[in-house]
Amino acid sequence: MLKNYIRTALRNVIKHKTYSIINIAGLAIGMACFILIALYIQYELSYDTFHVNGDQIYRIVLNPGNFVYQGRDGFNVTPAPLMPTLKAECPEIVHITRLYKNSHFIQCEQKAFIENRFFYADPDFLRMFSFPLIAGNAENALDDPNSVLLTESMAKKYFGDVNPVGKRITVDQTTNYIITGIIQNTPKNSHFIFDFVASFSTLYKQGNRMETWDNSCYQTYVQLVKNASISALHNKFDEITKKYKGADTKSIFRLEPMQRIHLYGHRNFEIENNNDIRYIYLFGAIGLFILLIACFNYINISTSQAVKRAREVGLRKVVGASRTQLLRQFLSESAVFSFIGFFLALCLVYMTLPTIRSFLDKEFHLSLFSNFQVLIALFVILLTTGCLAGAYPAYLISAFQPVQILKTRTKSGSRSFLGLRNTLVIIQFIISAILIVCTITVYLQLNYIKDKKLGFKSDHIITLQLQDPNLQDNSESFITEISSDHRILNCSTSDCLPHRIRSCTDADWYGKDRDNNFSVYYVRVDNRFLDLYNISILDGQNFPADYSVAYTSFILNETAVKSIGWENAIGKNFGCNMIPKSQGRIVGVVEDFHYYPLHFRIQPLAIQLAAPNSKNWLAKYLSIKISSHDISGALSFIKNTWHKFSAYPFDYQFVDSQLDAMYKTEHKLGQLFSLFAFIAILLACLGLYGLVSFSIEQKIKEIGIRKALGATLSQIIKLLLREIVLCIVIANCIAWPVAWYLINKWLQEFAYRITIEWWIFVSSGILALLIAFFTMSRLTIRAATANPVESIRYE
Repeated sequence: MLKNYIRTALRNVIKHKTYSIINIAGLAIGMACFILIALYIQYELSYDTFHVNGDQIYRIVLNPGNFVYQGRDGFNVTPAPLMPTLKAECPEIVHITRLYKNSHFIQCEQKAFIENRFFYADPDFLRMFSFPLIAGNAENALDDPNSVLLTESMAKKYFGDVNPVGKRITVDQTTNYIITGIIQNTPKNSHFIFDFVASFSTLYKQGNRMETWDNSCYQTYVQLVKNASISALHNKFDEITKKYKGADTKSIFRLEPMQRIHLYGHRNFEIENNNDIRYIYLFGAIGLFILLIACFNYINISTSQAVKRAREVGLRKVVGASRTQLLRQFLSESAVFSFIGFFLALCLVYMTLPTIRSFLDKEFHLSLFSNFQVLIALFVILLTTGCLAGAYPAYLISAFQPVQILKTRTKSGSRSFLGLRNTLVIIQFIISAILIVCTITVYLQLNYIKDKKLGFKSDHIITLQLQDPNLQDNSESFITEISSDHRILNCSTSDCLPHRIRSCTDADWYGKDRDNNFSVYYVRVDNRFLDLYNISILDGQNFPADYSVAYTSFILNETAVKSIGWENAIGKNFGCNMIPKSQGRIVGVVEDFHYYPLHFRIQPLAIQLAAPNSKNWLAKYLSIKISSHDISGALSFIKNTWHKFSAYPFDYQFVDSQLDAMYKTEHKLGQLFSLFAFIAILLACLGLYGLVSFSIEQKIKEIGIRKALGATLSQIIKLLLREIVLCIVIANCIAWPVAWYLINKWLQEFAYRITIEWWIFVSSGILALLIAFFTMSRLTIRAATANPVESIRYE
């Protein structure tokens, strides 16, 4: 019987080609999207699960009390003495290690590169994390100062096929490190990725204030014994904090499971950019919705064709077929459609997966036979899709009574407007309308970010990171030499860039009220910084041309002046409680500018004048404004001059490109929304095309009679489109409140955002109607203009 069921199903596929193609194409696209999204979600959930003891590993996060940085009060940094203290006083800790990420200039055998993934770690690093050594001894590889591990890729990069263990690399042209081992490349699904791991004891030799509890710069990870009490450990942490930081301290340390960091751990100073669990839920919902739309298409078209199978069902029942057998038959046909669609879906997945991986910068794969779990999951998807799509049509068709079928013409469905087919059409267009509204909103918000005035100019400005101590000491000489070229319009040094000011401390001023205590962001610059970035001065003046008053001049932004409560800030005393503490006089007030992403509101800012070559300050960044007439020539000139002063690589970035990179996640989200909205609408249109085609086929004689009696073209079109248009209108009315809630939640992440306008929703409804009209226009016009004689010639 199964063979007969499959043969009958294939005959129906061939007999009704149009509907079969629509059904199979819809199922294939729906399942392909679902599989791709499922692979992505599986990959995101797999972060840090490759560690053998991953469920016992935690990181320690710091909450400093009242101090809030960029809207967050949690920090992924701890003081250096915390690690040995916990190791001595907490027996629940099996292993503990500190991490510190830095950027260094590496030289070895005529090769030199800037490496941004250079980590320092304690010896327990190799015992706690599952990063296997390919060469070297894990027990002592990180014991001695100036010892370092290289990953496979770095060993290949610097030494080729030669075993580098025992060889040396030079760091920042000053210190030699001995290579004690080769470690496997960090898996991409790790919340931190490294290329070098040096012994943490090296930092003690460099004098990095390692003994103070007030210098929180390092990440700390612990591995606990099984079933350790987290609350009991937190109580111990509190006692230790009061013991070493004072009884009145507001700082607290807490444990956070390592395997939650990537999706839940949004702390200040994360090692890498994390994802958000909300996006995982969002993509999961979208994948499910697209699969449901494909299944609804199948249900709609299958039930609409039920009348064509009615006589077949009647004859089968007359000759003795039971309803159970008929259910098996039609479920088998659904399974055939699902299997064909599933096979095509796998082909689509394999074709598009490299592009999706490249776009998302993720390393997820589809391995059918090497991963048994994936194979089982895909089989469940196939089975679920087949049953979901075929269950109701099979139930409906198998319920036909043979006496009624063979005596009279069977109706193809309910006559009520809210029958199954119209309900499914409404659900499809609810999903489509939500995606359209969200896509439009995301597009408008991203354009708003792109076009919003940030308060400074960024065009034709390149930035260079000054890591070479020799170049830092001679930055003014370098600026003098490149400024001699007419293509170089201006140069400036600073310790932060205007769109990425991260230093934050307490503000201090004469007459400060204890109740008026707030944090201030600060940046130290030379006297050309404001002119180069065209930052507007509202009151007072720019920094003086000479540096005789260095470290005594401040310029505040509007928000800082308002926070203090001054009406006139010029000439007032002001200071920052940083190290070393700075006190000076305010010489100007600048217009507020966005020195951080638009996710955050502008906070108080202090800009301090710093003298070049001062012993207390070295420039970290060089900004150069170049002429737009010969950009490549100017860059070539700067590069040649750079190599006269430094052996470090010439690595520059345009400020405009850095600003775009700040919103990389949002841009990808917008593109994905557009893609999924297009797919959802495409699937809805496929189903709509099939439904309208069948509806016209059912009404062909009615249309012919109406035309013979004088009905106009517009009346015929109105007859054919009335129900569908009403379905789309109802769908939009239901979708708009849901869409408003979703986009309002997303926009809350931006301190500066667009207003949700009414026309966005109306536009989505009009767009849905236009798409539906375009989908149905060819069929309806052809039916309305057909010769009525052809329609009613035969009974």
